[in-house]
Formats: sequence, C-alpha cells, structure tokens
Amino acid sequence: MRKVNTKNLTPENAWIEFVGTSEKMFLSNFRYEVPEMDIKKMCKIYAQELPIVFEYEGILFSDKQIEEIENLLVTHLANYIKKNGGIENLESLVEYLLKDCPGYLQLFPIEVIKAEAGKICKVA
Repeated sequence: MRKVNTKNLTPENAWIEFVGTSEKMFLSNFRYEVPEMDIKKMCKIYAQELPIVFEYEGILFSDKQIEEIENLLVTHLANYIKKNGGIENLESLVEYLLKDCPGYLQLFPIEVIKAEAGKICKVA
C-alpha cells in the first residue's frame, strides 16, 4: 500500500491523475444523479469514491487528501465551464450523440435517450 501524493498538485494535474476522462463525459455521467448540475456536489461524490476506484492499485487516501482533490476538481471544472461560456452552454454527451452520432444510441438506457431527446425535439 502506498499513500497518494497531493503536494503541489494543480487542478489540471488532479483531473488527469484522478479522473482520466473528458469533462464532457464526467458532467454527462452525473447529469441524472445531480440534475441541478452542482459541480461541488458532483466532485464530492466522485472524490469520496476514489479509495474504492484505486483500491486495486494499493493507493491510500487520507480524508484531507480526498477533500483537497475534491477542491482541485471543482476548480478544474469551474475553469472548464467558464471557458465554454457557462453551464447552460455545455452540451451533454448524450445530446451530442443524439444529434451527431445516432449509431451510438444503443449504448444508453432508453430513459436517458427519451429524456435528452425531449430537450432537443418534440417526442411523442
């Protein structure tokens, strides 16, 4: 077992080291769990799961480190959202796939597809 090192970790490096997916994917994954799109809540949930995610790699996290990582992820996402013109201007991954890649729709539960389709066009 080894401890994780969070000293001198930047928001971008924390994202790369502990998330490993795109911001769009991260936000899309939480869209239904946190419908109000509260990034602090999303990052708190995610950070609390880090010990489980890294369990097989033998990495230990202190409570303080989990909180530090959570705050770094919030900062990274806030910067991403600001850079993209605000949360209201972000397109979820499902919205993107509905409009531009209909062949990938079988990857999502029908309830998700219907909910997102209702935002884009009228669904009978």
